[in-house]
Amino acid sequence: YNYALPTDAPGSFLLDVRDSENRSVSRLNFTIVGPGNVSRSLEKNAELSVKLDRQQYSAGDEIEMSITAPFTGSGLITIEGDKVYAHQWFKSQTTSSVQRIRVPEGFDGTGYINVSFIRALDSKEIFTSPLSYAVLPFTVNKEKRRLRVDLRASDLARPGAPLKIAYHTDRPARIAIFAVEEGILQVTDFTSPDPLDFFFRKAALAVQTSQIVDLIIPEFSLLRNAAAFGGDSDKRLNPFKRVTEKPVVFWSGVIDADNTEREVVYNVPDYFDGTLRIMAVAMAPDAAGGAEHKTLVRGPFIITPSVPTVAAPGDRFDVGVTVANNVPGSGENAEITLTAEPSTQLEIMQAPAQPLRIAEGRETTAIFSVRVKDELGSASLSFRASGNGEEATRRATLSVRPPVPFMTRVRGGNFSTESADVAIDRPMYAQFRQLGATVSAVPLGLAHGLDFYLHTFPHGCTEQISSAAFSRLLLADEADFGLDRAEVSAQLEQVFATLRRRQNDQGAFGYWSVETNSKSDFVSVYATHLLSEAKSSGFAPPVDLLKNALRNLQTMAAREPSDLSDARTIAYAIYVLTREGFITTNYILNLTDYADRKFEQKWTNDLTAVYLAGAWSLLQKEEPARKMIAGYRLGVHDPSETSDFHQPLGSDAQYISIIARHFPDLLKSITPAQFESILKPIAAGEFNTLSAAYAVGALQSYSRSVAWTKPELNIIELGKDQHPTTLPTEGLLVRRAAFSADAVALRFTAKDNPAALGSFFQVIEAGYDRQLPTQAITQGLEVYREFVDRDGNNTTTAHLGEPITVRLTVRALGGEEISNVAILDLLPGGFEIVGNSLSPGVGSAGCDYVDVREDRAVFYGSFSASARTISYQIKPTNRGAFVVPPPYAESMYDRGIVGRGTAGKITVEDAR
Repeated sequence: YNYALPTDAPGSFLLDVRDSENRSVSRLNFTIVGPGNVSRSLEKNAELSVKLDRQQYSAGDEIEMSITAPFTGSGLITIEGDKVYAHQWFKSQTTSSVQRIRVPEGFDGTGYINVSFIRALDSKEIFTSPLSYAVLPFTVNKEKRRLRVDLRASDLARPGAPLKIAYHTDRPARIAIFAVEEGILQVTDFTSPDPLDFFFRKAALAVQTSQIVDLIIPEFSLLRNAAAFGGDSDKRLNPFKRVTEKPVVFWSGVIDADNTEREVVYNVPDYFDGTLRIMAVAMAPDAAGGAEHKTLVRGPFIITPSVPTVAAPGDRFDVGVTVANNVPGSGENAEITLTAEPSTQLEIMQAPAQPLRIAEGRETTAIFSVRVKDELGSASLSFRASGNGEEATRRATLSVRPPVPFMTRVRGGNFSTESADVAIDRPMYAQFRQLGATVSAVPLGLAHGLDFYLHTFPHGCTEQISSAAFSRLLLADEADFGLDRAEVSAQLEQVFATLRRRQNDQGAFGYWSVETNSKSDFVSVYATHLLSEAKSSGFAPPVDLLKNALRNLQTMAAREPSDLSDARTIAYAIYVLTREGFITTNYILNLTDYADRKFEQKWTNDLTAVYLAGAWSLLQKEEPARKMIAGYRLGVHDPSETSDFHQPLGSDAQYISIIARHFPDLLKSITPAQFESILKPIAAGEFNTLSAAYAVGALQSYSRSVAWTKPELNIIELGKDQHPTTLPTEGLLVRRAAFSADAVALRFTAKDNPAALGSFFQVIEAGYDRQLPTQAITQGLEVYREFVDRDGNNTTTAHLGEPITVRLTVRALGGEEISNVAILDLLPGGFEIVGNSLSPGVGSAGCDYVDVREDRAVFYGSFSASARTISYQIKPTNRGAFVVPPPYAESMYDRGIVGRGTAGKITVEDAR
């Protein structure tokens, strides 16, 4: 059909083609430009409609434009950029007209047509705005600035072979050539760069713009992702990482180019089959350009193995290997040999019959049965296909990790005799195993184990990362600990970066992220205390980070507390503010008055009074300071005030640290019997991350205040035959050594030590246990896991490609709610988590925080005596029989509250 356009009537039109049943089968929008009155109603404040005859011009060209206005009148057309370059007045007796303006010589780059139109005095459109305007961008001399780039490469290449890329330009220039796997580029819908478009991009019209969006948007995105799946701490990752193949990416560097053809060579990896996009970007003094070319990389055989990402010792699984025959002329009955070479962690139990018969252009799948040996690490299977004089190889990798988490065990104490023996009875894998011991004449020796515990703690809330940093900060200058100040500085910088991400606009810090601010008052004060301590120790945090944190503490210090716990946090905030030079007299008086009225004399024996005493001392008010500090008694605590962030060891340790700083005479009067309130909980393992960090400060303060002798200290390792071996040690008053996995006991000796507290020992054992737990543990918590199939039945069998549901049921034993519980659920090998399957999710109805990784899921929350179920889905990827790791639940602030399930087995069969 032919359709005549209505060129006598300017305006915008829609051509609608319909069939015999009045159904629209095609539509076309078009515009007729020219003088005349548009035959449509205009909105009250309609802007001008301006259309240019094209988008690119050269200097001296005439720009023709169609202008449709809501009324008749007069107007001004200008060509603008950073200033007005040309102008043209016009008058129109109709609502649609065609106007022209010439691009001045010397104009280059991006410009704007700015049309301002004023309603005529005699126009009947009196209810519209008298001014209507429009602005349109255009470019000038773009093609004049285009650098011609010629890029050539073979359309077909082979894996493992050199790919020659030829290039030249139409004038001397500098060029960079890239080759990137097309699959990588598809993930972000990447478009090959055109530098000319960059330099001719739309420029601001007479406006100078400053913006910070590109700085804050990426950080906001990591936090939004972290609030769902993922997180900050690498300590929750599987350390037995599989070695993955490097991305297929090539960069030539910046090299010279001109009209002489040159070439660069990229050695294509032998494991890659697919499309390479080759891109070039070139620059000359007066021009820019780019080009692209696609090359298909295809070997004689394409090997595609299906290997699980994670497995555990004892697992058995099938690996399906698909082999495609691309050998030209190999025929319908080509014989192909396929072999597999396992790494030391794996063993081939059964291989497919050889040779395989694969027709040219076709593919087939062979099955290898694999067993995982009792050896950890990054495992691999190397496959090799050969036939008809051709061959290809492909390597697949997987992580062999134990079905138990990394566990740290710290034991220690003091002894007054000449020696003390400690049995060693924990069999562990050699990988990542850490065995160490210390013997010391001063209590500070116990800080070694506390510091190790803090830095291997598997979770990473704001308090926990701050506690680990606090410990390193305090010990940075202790010669007996061998810490490198540069490493301490680097660690603190990482903590500062994390705290910045978790700080909200009020200066407060979230417990897990900026969006999870439950119980953030204490966390905010504690994190600010770390920043203040770092600044005074020469590790200055970012100025704005500390400034905003202190602003939040000022707001906190001015409010009225709700209970004694809240008053203690406010007193802590006042103390930190005072250390930073703030005049906090009114804050102290208001809190003291409120505490006297609400808590009578109870608060004077509390840490609240200790913080205020420290603040009074900083303000040079010795009389009220001495009066307040006198009420606290080491080892005397109100059990009703114990909470996650306020426990006896931490409270006593804070008292020691504050009197060491502000009342040193009181520290010297502390007797060895009184200091046992610090030593006993450490020896019994009754510490958490917060109290451990506080205890490091107390041990350091007390050790520095007392004169110590230098006795003869030794660590002796006893083997299975009880043969003693004296270990070489480092340090002076704190001597440390590593012992071997063959040790069955350690003997600590100290000669000529008259100190009342005796000598101090500590044993550190960290690593992965060899033995799977066979019995459940229910110490204050109970955790139970079950697998549920699609019919809702409990199962120990899964089918390929069919997700099953994991149900974790957790409850607190004893009737009281337990807060800040961490639940670790390691996945069996051969499974992967189905995204967005968590129920309930993050929030008040679900968990406080969720961290899902490649081989595990970690859930954080509070649990009561009512059983609570967390569910998510996992999908099997390989047939086989896999070890099911036991689930773990633990209170992060009471190490005596632990729950553990039992290990099991799950079988994966073919799809139903």
